[in-house]
Amino acid sequence: MKRIFALLPLLLLAACQQASMSTDPSGIMDRSAEWQKAMNSGDVDTLVAIYSDDARLMPPNAPASESHDAIREQFSGMIQDGIKVDLTNVEAQVSGKLGYHVGTYVVEDADGKQLDNGKFMEVWRQDGNGQWHITNDIWNSDNPPQPMAAAEGTRIMVTHEVKDGDHWLAAWRGEDGRRQLFAENGLTDVHTYQSVDDPNLMGLEFTGDMADFKSMMDDPDSQAAAEEDGVKLDTLKVFTEAQ
Repeated sequence: MKRIFALLPLLLLAACQQASMSTDPSGIMDRSAEWQKAMNSGDVDTLVAIYSDDARLMPPNAPASESHDAIREQFSGMIQDGIKVDLTNVEAQVSGKLGYHVGTYVVEDADGKQLDNGKFMEVWRQDGNGQWHITNDIWNSDNPPQPMAAAEGTRIMVTHEVKDGDHWLAAWRGEDGRRQLFAENGLTDVHTYQSVDDPNLMGLEFTGDMADFKSMMDDPDSQAAAEEDGVKLDTLKVFTEAQ
């Protein structure tokens, strides 16, 4: 019995804390209204401040990003384009210092033309001052994905020998690889190949204009890149798609 009486204050404290735990989502809804007002008025500073310092954005067709800098970059571009957003609440729930908000959105351009519509879900967290901040924000369109546009130009295939196949392939990997060089010359949708019989016999397939390819091959910088990659230019063979 003494143990029970000793535990009673703790049990009463826990019960009081449970009873006082907030379930009112009005704070989140007020902040959501602030978000929409800031977005549509171009107030990017207020918009960013609604997100927590460790907030995560998960936009459609793009990688997730974190930090206020990433959030500012995401929405600054939309604001500069004159984008307006109309949010509709579907559900908001709160449990203590955490909550979530589900809704739908409509995106319009500066002339009022609808560009997109979809749904979103936000996770919110209350800070020590009682202010609510978005910690996770994800949204996606209700519209079907746009079909990928076919690359314009001639389909070109190239084969050549190299000094070291692995060294040549390494030059095509990464953001600053040879694909960037080709793209700068109007040559896109590049595929690389390696012979199954000869690891130093390589192939390229890409889309573009033959004149652009020849111009690139005549450029001293491109020739230097080929030499750096170990390309044996005297073995180069060029094919175009037969009609």
